[in-house]
Amino acid sequence: GKTQLQIDKNRLNEAIGNFKKAITLDRYNFRNNYLIGFEMLKSWDYLSNEDRAFTLERLKFALKIEPWYGDSIYPAMLYYTKDFKSVLEVTPKYYLGYKILYAFLEEKNLWRYRKQIKKMLDLYKQKEKAEEFSREKEGKIKLLNKIREQKEEFVWSGTSEYGNNKYENGNMYWTGTIHSLISLSRGLSLIKIQAKGEPTDNIWPYMIVELDGEEIGDRFVDSPDWTEYFFKVDTSGGKKVLSVTFFNDGGDEEKHEDRNLYIGEVKIEAGVQ
Repeated sequence: GKTQLQIDKNRLNEAIGNFKKAITLDRYNFRNNYLIGFEMLKSWDYLSNEDRAFTLERLKFALKIEPWYGDSIYPAMLYYTKDFKSVLEVTPKYYLGYKILYAFLEEKNLWRYRKQIKKMLDLYKQKEKAEEFSREKEGKIKLLNKIREQKEEFVWSGTSEYGNNKYENGNMYWTGTIHSLISLSRGLSLIKIQAKGEPTDNIWPYMIVELDGEEIGDRFVDSPDWTEYFFKVDTSGGKKVLSVTFFNDGGDEEKHEDRNLYIGEVKIEAGVQ
């Protein structure tokens, strides 16, 4: 009961004292910072604000030196702290740091945080990898211009992320993007995209929709039957490229489950309010 609780608390305080001494003696030791930060994280609920700040500092230092350790630190932090702000606090403030965090969010389907990190990722990508970013942008523009030259509208085409698999008839079995040429009237329009999905581990496929390379919305496609998803846009009209990116491909061989996204017809309703 109470006595045991006091003993445990005394042990915790003693351990924290020893941890702090170890850091004082060797502040810039990566291994010490990582192991001590991780151990203290496990007692998060019992730490004072000061000790929590100390814990975050250790993990922040470790990640700054070895951002790949985010693979173990980020899930543990969300589990023990239940606070995404703490995760952001320790994330290294450079491109690779945000890229690793984004990959973790993508893998774990933590899409509610995705947009926030995507903005930071893009910001640091521009800042630290301006040339590469410029080349990617040019490539995207070239691709969009090529699609605009097509005569046929409302026909989906595209390849998987690494370009090794072609999508047929809007059937997206792999992570990647498909495009379709559409025509819009000037002003407000409602783009209706038919889609259906197959889940794995109760997680449905997730799509991000772009028009001429700009994001216009995102959805979990959480129905095995054809369902219409609506996206309202305000444009200058004319031919546009509609793109759908499928992000979270996955499967479970034991359960014979495969997460897939199927994209069907596109309808346009002009003059909506």
